[in-house]
Amino acid sequence: MIQKMLMICAVYLSGAATVLWAEPVVTVSSEPPLPLQNLVKDSSFEESSPYWDGSKGLAKNNEFVETTQFSGKKSYKISGDVKEKPYVLQQIFLPEAIPAGTPMYIGVASKAEGIDPTLTKPTVALHVESTGGADSKGTYVSTPPIPGEDHDWTWCELTGKTTQPVKSMSLVLCFYNQKGCSFWDDVIIKIGAVKLNVEVKGQKLKQVRVFNSKTGLVFDSGVMANQPDAFAKSLTAPGFGAYYVEAEDASGAVAGSRYPENEDSPAAMSPDSIPVFKRFNAEIFNKPARESYTVELPDLNNKEVFLDLSARLGGVETVAGFTSALWVAVNDTALNVSNLMPPKNDFTMSCGQVANYFSADGMFIVYYAPWEYALSTENVYCQVSKENKNPFKYKFNITPLVKPGKNKITLGNGHQKAPMFIANCKVSVVDKAK
Repeated sequence: MIQKMLMICAVYLSGAATVLWAEPVVTVSSEPPLPLQNLVKDSSFEESSPYWDGSKGLAKNNEFVETTQFSGKKSYKISGDVKEKPYVLQQIFLPEAIPAGTPMYIGVASKAEGIDPTLTKPTVALHVESTGGADSKGTYVSTPPIPGEDHDWTWCELTGKTTQPVKSMSLVLCFYNQKGCSFWDDVIIKIGAVKLNVEVKGQKLKQVRVFNSKTGLVFDSGVMANQPDAFAKSLTAPGFGAYYVEAEDASGAVAGSRYPENEDSPAAMSPDSIPVFKRFNAEIFNKPARESYTVELPDLNNKEVFLDLSARLGGVETVAGFTSALWVAVNDTALNVSNLMPPKNDFTMSCGQVANYFSADGMFIVYYAPWEYALSTENVYCQVSKENKNPFKYKFNITPLVKPGKNKITLGNGHQKAPMFIANCKVSVVDKAK
């Protein structure tokens, strides 16, 4: 499949002459085509299928349900028993062995109710079997961590590489020695690499960048001194997530193309909700960096304007405190606590500690976590002084800083090591409160 984006031509004036300047045309394809196959059969439990094998003797603990789901109509429910180890299992057999060192992605939607945080966490276990030899019995590989407390539907994912050849796998969703119940949906395992082919045609190309929705920036040409009219590059790249190729020319015109087109795409625009990101629904800031985005706003007479986003710092397997890291500016004016909604700097956690959202270094705090959800009041980091217990969500009043037409939103990760994940970033225009 090939994705193309041809932008509208722009007219530039140079003295008395009029020059027609076409924005870059971006073409993206891959061998084999994306998306690759999900290796998990009946991954969303819609078929109530025999691919899933419940724990023997514990059938009472397992059932397909329609009362709650991450997507579709069904999910899989495992009821807890502190004396038992209920699970559901799927055996996955591959037509040929996948070599060690191959990119791998594991994702699953999880929900839990009534569980005890002091007992065993819900777990995804993946046992990988090789093709023979000393390691023929196989090994367990790293999988996405699952919250060990009550949580609504939460997406859990992990990227990596196979550490040995893979011929078969045993996938197990575990809810061992627990109370309450766990729910599972949309289980994904993708293993493979593709040859990603990028072509850009235009005039005086300045820079070409390639992003992956799961891993972030994968290629940057840098500023090309020779400013070519054409650019081509083939990359060996992970066979999961979506790619976005962004090209800028000497005039400052920027064009981009997502491949596959509808995977990990930003939310649709509406009259009162404008997505900030054009590449994906979430952006990854892998190192201390700032990135600017352009948002075009309508007439703002008698309107208020808000910036919403969620943010977290990666590199951990559970909620692990917070640090100042998020920098936000609108039209080159940095935001501070007065823009926060509500404009209150301090908050109290369930452990009794009082902390501040905004730090003297000009940045907002961000929690370390592998996921985003409303924390249980039993979690020591839960912000019990707030009605909304989700500490990953931010809302800023940017009304005094914006204008009709084009506006610049700049986001930055000030952490020296941890990657920052920013998602669901949008600008909302609402009627001014009377």
